[in-house]
Amino acid sequence: MSQASNLVIAFLDDTGKIVGVGGGSIAANLLIPGERTVWRSSFFSGMTDKTAFKEVRVQAQSLVASEATKRMSARDLRVVGETIASSGAAGSYLRVNAQLTNTGTQPTVSAVVYVAIYSVEGTLLFVEAGFPQPSQIAAGGSAPFTINLITLKELPAKYEFFIAAAKSGQ
Repeated sequence: MSQASNLVIAFLDDTGKIVGVGGGSIAANLLIPGERTVWRSSFFSGMTDKTAFKEVRVQAQSLVASEATKRMSARDLRVVGETIASSGAAGSYLRVNAQLTNTGTQPTVSAVVYVAIYSVEGTLLFVEAGFPQPSQIAAGGSAPFTINLITLKELPAKYEFFIAAAKSGQ
């Protein structure tokens, strides 16, 4: 198991020259072998035109997960009852509404739910996050969350949820 700590992101133009760099974070606090997750870039540096790149290269720098991290990682969470519908606001965008259910035997805290949006071809278009309320979810309990998809006007071809959370009291 690994605990990802840092992403280094390079943006390359069509000649392979680096035109910008960034940093990012992943949508999980613990990954087991074979597991995958999405990432989000938190900034661009050195690029005046943020569309002037052809390729993105990402290097994950991770640590072996400590025993404490393994004990604290809440992995018994499921997204249920999701709906994607118009926000109803002027210049309407889409909104995800769902419940995060704790199927484990311990309460969880600090949950973040990420939704990855894909094109018809399977290309990852973007990632947005939502925070269940209340932030502590009892064993067997659920908490609602909303994720605003402000760049979407119509239903995505595909979407997928990723969850990061910690066990309470560890």
